[in-house]
Amino acid sequence: MKRTFFLAFSALLLIGLACANTPSATPQPPGQVETMVAQTLAALTLAAPTETPIPPTPAPVCQPPHPGPAINATWPAGFAVSNSQTGALSIYDIRGNLLASHTLADIPPSPQVHIGSLASGPSISYFTFASGGQLRVYRQSTTTPLLNTGDLVWLAGANGTDTLVYVLVTTNASSSGWASTVHTANAQTLTLAPAPALSRDMNDGYIYKPLAVQAASGQATGLWHTLSMWGIGNINWAPYSGLYYTDLASGQTTTYLGPDDRLIALSPDQTWAAFAPNGSRNRPGDALIIRDLARTCQDIRIPWESDSNQGGGQAAISPDNGMIAWVEASGPDAMSAVFRLRVARLENGAYTDLINAPVSQLTTLGGGVAPNYVGPLAWVDDHVLLVSMYLPGNNTPQLALWAPDPARPLDPSLGTHQSILIAGGDFAGLVYP
Repeated sequence: MKRTFFLAFSALLLIGLACANTPSATPQPPGQVETMVAQTLAALTLAAPTETPIPPTPAPVCQPPHPGPAINATWPAGFAVSNSQTGALSIYDIRGNLLASHTLADIPPSPQVHIGSLASGPSISYFTFASGGQLRVYRQSTTTPLLNTGDLVWLAGANGTDTLVYVLVTTNASSSGWASTVHTANAQTLTLAPAPALSRDMNDGYIYKPLAVQAASGQATGLWHTLSMWGIGNINWAPYSGLYYTDLASGQTTTYLGPDDRLIALSPDQTWAAFAPNGSRNRPGDALIIRDLARTCQDIRIPWESDSNQGGGQAAISPDNGMIAWVEASGPDAMSAVFRLRVARLENGAYTDLINAPVSQLTTLGGGVAPNYVGPLAWVDDHVLLVSMYLPGNNTPQLALWAPDPARPLDPSLGTHQSILIAGGDFAGLVYP
């Protein structure tokens, strides 16, 4: 702008001098030159280019709209391990230190359990087949039956609360199919909702499977769920179909993955889903897809290994959505499958393989023994994974904490890929503050 002013003023000055040296020029009135300079500068100012502000790029609008991240706790304080032979349910912190142990009468193998806030007791809700089937609540060494039923198949709850969701399944005599209903309860007040929150009787072999519960003021407000085939066996991957969210106040259900998508995992904050497209009814699909349901609406696609003809499953996503672990299988059939464990870092819409190895090579997890199977259970923080494994000659699963990222070992002084063997028993869920 200063250069423009200088050129304009110089031109006017030369013109003025030329006119002054020309005998025939008409004398200019006083102030005429100054007026011409001012007018020229004004014109140049009006003609100067202006920068048009670029509007910000709008955030992507995911369809369907997401109900929002989890409103309850997403970072665990520890995990629980049950032993049906002794009745013990032991609670450990995220580094494997024993916090408490409780004796639960008649707790079965692979139990349906929900544990409330550690700060309040906690209450431990579980299902037992004893006495014809009971949903019980254990608190401060006292066990109270909450519901008498032999039809309970799934039990879940909102993290760090006493809000419960359970599923009952019955045989429909008219259709020879399965009818499933979703119910809510509160382990603190020992109350049951008077009517089912959801009912399904489609004669297609699928029942409701709760994944995550949202709760406020002791009441369940929302439910993430899938559909699970019921009454089938000889499979390696959970036969889940689709992903759905139900607003329990309005009863409205929104579909996020369709029936041809085999759900594999939902992230702790409920904003990411891992699935196998075209993988329903135990078809393998061709890749693991991790989809951001709430922010970017984008997919990260991780192909199965070339020999994983049975696809993959049993995935777990870390609380910060930065890590995922899963299992793949190869072989002529499900009963003779050979398994592979994979772990990847997720960042900026891409993935980086950290672990990709047959489970028989993961001898450090089993104290030098090659395991027959290793499966991820849950991430206890953003880089430590809780795994379950079966060792030769032992039918009881062994649980271990493992840091699979070599850049973030459990103890930097001891090297990478460290693990801590915790205990033998069944995983009974994460616990929250």
